[in-house]
Amino acid sequence: MIEHRTKAWYDARLGKFTASSFPDIMAKPRDKNAQLSKSALSCIEQLARETYFGKPVVFPDSDSTRWGLRHEERALKEFSSNMNFEIEDVGFLLHPTIRSVGATPDALVTVHDQAEEHILVQVKCPFNQKYHRRYCQVVRDNASLRKCRSAYYWQMQGEMWVTGAEANYFVSFDPREDWSEDRILVAKILRDDKAIQELEKQVLKAIEVKEIFLYEFQRMNITPLSIKIYDYVAEKYKL
Repeated sequence: MIEHRTKAWYDARLGKFTASSFPDIMAKPRDKNAQLSKSALSCIEQLARETYFGKPVVFPDSDSTRWGLRHEERALKEFSSNMNFEIEDVGFLLHPTIRSVGATPDALVTVHDQAEEHILVQVKCPFNQKYHRRYCQVVRDNASLRKCRSAYYWQMQGEMWVTGAEANYFVSFDPREDWSEDRILVAKILRDDKAIQELEKQVLKAIEVKEIFLYEFQRMNITPLSIKIYDYVAEKYKL
């Protein structure tokens, strides 16, 4: 197993399109004539740079990230206890046929009441309490999660695409709620094959565009300090 945030994990993800990048890839461009949004192009260029220079881009942890990491294990334990499920860590997983695509689900449910289902878990521990409270108010199923936080929807559908899972539990946890009923939210998000088809189409396009970046990097002889060129690439190749 390739454990989360280890050197092996960063190395395995180097230059790959992972579930955490899918929200950027699926972002709608402001220009209706464009094929990819600015955030998608920036994401693709970053992954191309990782491949080109052979080094992962690692951003410093924010307060939000540190908070989430600190409470994720506790959230998983409470989810497992409340649902009477057994779970296990699965680490980083590659798509079975598209080897430049992968995901790191927070957990796999191994014992549950629907034995035939392959079920994942995705945990969020919002640093800002208003987000957790908002999720508790509105998130119940696929439609409500997609409307409330489309980024999480694409991340979770992407994890199901990579692993073949039929469902993915969205868990929002806030220990500051003490033991109130709003301390933890659990919503079962089902596999959406139509959404996954859209995602696969867009990711395959992104993989093609990454090759364009690699070609331009070599042609321009860029360095790690070179400015980003995604605007140039988008204009030149009509993206």
